[in-house]
Amino acid sequence: MRNILCFTDLSPEIRKKILRGILKVYKDCSIQTFPIDCSNILEHYNFKLYSYTDLKGKNQELYEMCKLCTNDAFSWNRIVAYNEKILSSRIRFSLMHELGHHILGIPSTSQEFENIVDYFTSYLLAPRILIHKYGYESAEQIRSTFNLSARASNNALADYKIWFQYICQTTRKPSKPEIELENLFFPKIQAKEISQKGKPHLSSKTEERMSFFEELKRERGNDYMFQRAEAQWLYGRDY
Repeated sequence: MRNILCFTDLSPEIRKKILRGILKVYKDCSIQTFPIDCSNILEHYNFKLYSYTDLKGKNQELYEMCKLCTNDAFSWNRIVAYNEKILSSRIRFSLMHELGHHILGIPSTSQEFENIVDYFTSYLLAPRILIHKYGYESAEQIRSTFNLSARASNNALADYKIWFQYICQTTRKPSKPEIELENLFFPKIQAKEISQKGKPHLSSKTEERMSFFEELKRERGNDYMFQRAEAQWLYGRDY
């Protein structure tokens, strides 16, 4: 597996395309649990899935072409073939990489495109917004929940930290596709229910910002917001 790009390596346009594509997969396939079922996802998009051994018995020529191109997984038209002899976590990454080419509409023509599809795959398997919501702080937690390899888990954790820092320093809230993805797993209480509990009605935009800042406080301690305000307004800096 190649080194995965980090969140800030991608242009805003590519990030938006990746996040929208991932949200589409989660919605199309009604994904509600982890680790995600890679076989069912491919079947949903009408791919036929074969191990290299099965493919060899069905189409020797295509099998030879697959083995010549890669030792992991290969897609051709609506066929995805994979090497069943490698680690299961690596198989999962390879299968979703092939799906990424389909969802993003990106051909296998350059290393740059392959790196973009790898990032899509990493985020699809372990969404950064959900790493955040689950409060994971170690690669082992990520590996256990999302069934990633040790290397992929470390990459996901490192990228999550970059993603989190980027949000803190810029928009201060996740993107719209990420918020929608979060809501698939953590549905928000409706405004009517909030009112019934005696809480004031707030706009959805205000609620999103408050929710994210509450998480910042939990992540960094009760004094974090005061320290941030002091640094920004008294000393003219932000962090």
